[in-house]
Amino acid sequence: MMKLILGIGFDIFHRSHLIMMNKLSIIFLFWLIPNLGFSQVEKANTFEEEKSVKLDTIIKLGGKKIICTVLKINPTTVSFSKPSQGQIIDMPRKDIEKIIYRNGKKEVFNKPVLQMIDKSQWEAVLVTENPSDVEGLFKRGVLKANAASGSRSPKAAKASATIRIQKKAANMGALIVLLTHTEMKGGYGEIPGCELEGIAYSDTPPKDTASVNNAVRKLLERNKARIANAKNKNK
Repeated sequence: MMKLILGIGFDIFHRSHLIMMNKLSIIFLFWLIPNLGFSQVEKANTFEEEKSVKLDTIIKLGGKKIICTVLKINPTTVSFSKPSQGQIIDMPRKDIEKIIYRNGKKEVFNKPVLQMIDKSQWEAVLVTENPSDVEGLFKRGVLKANAASGSRSPKAAKASATIRIQKKAANMGALIVLLTHTEMKGGYGEIPGCELEGIAYSDTPPKDTASVNNAVRKLLERNKARIANAKNKNK
């Protein structure tokens, strides 16, 4: 009799336990389903918010675009962060063509001419006398060129010297030549000539910076000496 009573009691307890577990499971499901739905809606809303937020666009030399948030414009770099990333990235200003800000404003950093020039594309080398054209670039070396001996006019002589200095610049991988000295030669009845001297610039640094700086220093010293001699002749 005692065993029967114990068996019935255990069975009742077991069934009560199962009923309670089922109730708890149902309650948990009722709690879980709305929360899962809310989580999906929240994620969707976050995604839509990110899409609706206007960002800045950095356009690199060569045309590559970077969608980001520009944080700071530094003297030599631009600091920015990409969407959904906390990391701050610094990019050299010399690598950037322009930035299009989220408000539509555009800021140009470098001209599109700044791209790799093949030796055969010497015509793409820019020859200038404006120092602002080479801001942010690296000195690659000192160049000197004379006109061909068969030039028939001063204009042809200067064009010949310009072509020669462009070809020399292309051979060293330079993009721009900043002229520091131009001298026309030949008087009346003589074959005209032209001598050009300048500094070659590129968007990449030279392998031997010390040698280039030494050559540039000597060039500037020669220019100072020329100016001093010209002043003495005019006295």
